[in-house]
Amino acid sequence: IMLPASRFGFQNQLNTLFYVLDYDKKTKSMSRKWWLDLGNNLVTGAPSIADLRNDQQKYVVFATNPSGSGEGKVYGFKGNLKNKRETSDARWVYNLPAETEQHDFPGDLRHTTVADIDLNDNGIKEVIVADTGEVTNWQSFVYVLEPQSSRAFNLQKKFGVGNSGQT
Repeated sequence: IMLPASRFGFQNQLNTLFYVLDYDKKTKSMSRKWWLDLGNNLVTGAPSIADLRNDQQKYVVFATNPSGSGEGKVYGFKGNLKNKRETSDARWVYNLPAETEQHDFPGDLRHTTVADIDLNDNGIKEVIVADTGEVTNWQSFVYVLEPQSSRAFNLQKKFGVGNSGQT
């Protein structure tokens, strides 16, 4: 069983480490499978683990938010990796479009989820992630992403879901 976890600490600067843990049912013990140093990027929502491409491989999908300015990203990593990894090891990456930076404040990406909503009838599961803002009149969006054969998630659909402060 794979269990994703993250921790961050402040010394001179923010440093976020993202871990994938392996749980052994027989010995009831946990060990670190692989980890990733995300620097000043935060993982603020729950990651997802799923077989995205129907290839019998589990992938770990999560979103990051910059602390300060910058763009959020969605990463997809193979779950069976080992040892320390780099962001360049990601199987897929999606850079949140610049339009999500409103009012000089970058939007927060939260939880990711994986579902077979199949907008294009190809049988490949999609990753769904939403941004949110803590300011008045924030225009939020839900992004539906699909893993491509290249190293990128492809934007399948983007839905506006209203402004903050609305009921």
